[in-house]
Amino acid sequence: MKHEISSVQDVLEVQAKLMSSWPGTALDNLGLIRIVNADGRQAPFFWIFNAADEPLKLGQAFGNDRPLIFTRSSHLLARKTESQQAVRKILANYLVDALEPLVQNRGPGFRFGANCQGCEPLIRIVNALHERGHGTDELVLIACQLPPVNSKTRALLLYGDRDPANNPFAADRARAEALADRMFPAYKRQTLISAHGQYFEPRRVESLVRHLDQQRRVIDRLPFVAHRRWLS
Repeated sequence: MKHEISSVQDVLEVQAKLMSSWPGTALDNLGLIRIVNADGRQAPFFWIFNAADEPLKLGQAFGNDRPLIFTRSSHLLARKTESQQAVRKILANYLVDALEPLVQNRGPGFRFGANCQGCEPLIRIVNALHERGHGTDELVLIACQLPPVNSKTRALLLYGDRDPANNPFAADRARAEALADRMFPAYKRQTLISAHGQYFEPRRVESLVRHLDQQRRVIDRLPFVAHRRWLS
């Protein structure tokens, strides 16, 4: 059931209730930011998920040495489109403030990802962190619908091969490429063997992690480059 939202406090309280049964250890007073694999020594990943079972699945695929910090998208928080935009802004503002000390304390290499409804909020959050001097070198976005927001950070765009309905490149490749060129200073597009909403299922999530690790190795070897050169 979707909820009517009337204030910042309402948004945060409803989101806290929706996340009350989510896994992980809370890193903020409301429990909107959580962590699994907390003792891991590798640079952490922050991810915006849709469903409560997704963080554990990705965390297990990462292994104990890679911390996964996460929250949920604004899915089910508001009925009307205008309310959804207001809710996303409230959550993004809260998350930027809460994430900033985590990014500072955990050092370089902090990575950011999202799937589906979490993609647009993630871009806005990372843009805000960038403006505060906490840039990252890449976003990982699964089933990104190319929303009307420009990213300050290049992106790895992942789409399921069995999910053409949520792949704008499948519907109109030329238009999607033009949108992505405007949105991102650079991007790379790859295909996952997956239907919609199954990205974190067994075998598929292991494949996803291989994509992320391979891309990390590529980025570690490259300076920031233009879109066409990065694709080559």
